[in-house]
Amino acid sequence: MRGENKRKMNKNNIYFSIIMPTYNRAFCIEKAIDSLLNQSYQNYELIIIDDGSTDATEQLIKTKYSKELENKKILYKKLTQNKGVCNARNIGLKLAQYDWIGYLDSDNEMLPDFLETFKNAISTNPNNKIFYSQFVRTDGTIVGRCFNYDSLLKGNFIDIGVFIHNKELVKQYGNFDTKLKRLVDWDLIIRYTKKEKPVFIEKVLLNYSNDNSYKRITNTESYDNALKKINKKQKNYLKHIFSITNQDIHKVVTLCGIKLKIKSKKLSKKKNPVLYLTEAEYPAYLKDWFYKVTGETLNLDNPQTFNEKIQWMKLYDSTPIKTRLADKYLVRDWVKEKIGEEYLIPLIGVWEKFEDIDFDKLPDKFVLKANHGSGWNIIVTDKQKFDKEDAKHKFDEWLHTNFAFTAGLELHYKDIKPLIIAEKYIETEDCDLKDYKFLCFNGEVKYVWVDKDRYRGHKRNLYDINWNLLPQKISEGHVYNNFSPCPRPNNYDKMVEFSKILSKDFPFVRVDFYENNNNLYFGEMTFTSATGTHIFTPESFNLELGKLIELPKNKE
Repeated sequence: MRGENKRKMNKNNIYFSIIMPTYNRAFCIEKAIDSLLNQSYQNYELIIIDDGSTDATEQLIKTKYSKELENKKILYKKLTQNKGVCNARNIGLKLAQYDWIGYLDSDNEMLPDFLETFKNAISTNPNNKIFYSQFVRTDGTIVGRCFNYDSLLKGNFIDIGVFIHNKELVKQYGNFDTKLKRLVDWDLIIRYTKKEKPVFIEKVLLNYSNDNSYKRITNTESYDNALKKINKKQKNYLKHIFSITNQDIHKVVTLCGIKLKIKSKKLSKKKNPVLYLTEAEYPAYLKDWFYKVTGETLNLDNPQTFNEKIQWMKLYDSTPIKTRLADKYLVRDWVKEKIGEEYLIPLIGVWEKFEDIDFDKLPDKFVLKANHGSGWNIIVTDKQKFDKEDAKHKFDEWLHTNFAFTAGLELHYKDIKPLIIAEKYIETEDCDLKDYKFLCFNGEVKYVWVDKDRYRGHKRNLYDINWNLLPQKISEGHVYNNFSPCPRPNNYDKMVEFSKILSKDFPFVRVDFYENNNNLYFGEMTFTSATGTHIFTPESFNLELGKLIELPKNKE
């Protein structure tokens, strides 16, 4: 009996119930199931809900996985009628016997350390009830970023396949909405994360199939119709962000406890409410935002730590030159002037609209970027598998979003003119492109960190200026693991020299470089690294780095 299995659990361990809905997927379901069976962490059950398949799914599962069915590692339930993915998942939720719930679609594949990584995150964050990670599409696109509820309401960046939650949330916030046929994952994630802060794991843990060669919900239902339904439901969700009351010819908007009086004609619920703040209200908003993200009180009057000083500079040192250099297109002229054009990644094209791009003229591999933000990139490693519809949806959203107001007032992005740029895809012979990031203070390089496997298990090493590996860590979202010490790059001396040149006269800037088969390329300049919410190990390193930042004496 499954109940007997549950009683045998070690209460100190973490157990997962993985729910897999399926319908006529005999041709691909084996890889999905095997990806779970081959996990490095084995405390789980797989619940397969067959939504009335008419192909060989049942025979395949009962034949190949008879052992797992017998020992209750897999529970297979076949429904007599096909009622859709929401109904199937809801039945799976009722059958789940363990505390932590995950979802695996029958055409996706978990990476081998999927469950172990989530188990470790749950262990180190015992008060959190939701966790999610990055995933990679079949075209090579990496999806997933640090959590921001406002951004989530504009568009989903969390796939249900990398979304792990505590079972008790089902009772609190409900199960999958059977009235919806598309965007059902987004709807559930919006409801669950409204009051529960999720932990983001910056690591690719799932291979996501976006192959449109076979019938599936996401390419047989109208996206626009589904979006209208979600937007209608979102009107209720938005109430926690801001409230609006009528007052004569004005409306009073309450945002994070700040009351704003706005002329009615100017107010649009479709816009980010942060846009309505006056500059005088920025400090109060930033303090509230910082506390919600980090759990720490922000001292703007006498900032001491690295993170605090980054927040201070957001408000009082977002200068025009920083705007120019944060622009991924305009910074190219600066780099050309300062160190030479040969250190720029070759530019393929620049466009104001996605519709203007002639993809027939692009190479098989390239990188698309929005120039006015961070993380708004799409890596294309095979143009034939490139999902243009999905890319258009992303860029249409990005080009109409002012990045400055998306995550804690990074105001130096505010006046960048949005563009789409395409750059050459840079890769190394061993397919391991390392990212060297130099932490610079008034033209002096103090530390360099190296990122490896950024899209498949992000790891990071921190070095001093003499290339000695340090025990301290600088992370985002969760604490990164180290990797085996890497050799000093061939172009290291040039990297240090160029970093000093590019960072001169800035209290702090991070200068990034790539080394590609002995070729050196400039990456970017970042003035508000991780928007000032880094996780430091030990915590005292936050203060140590803060002492290196000499803030401008006059606030403007």
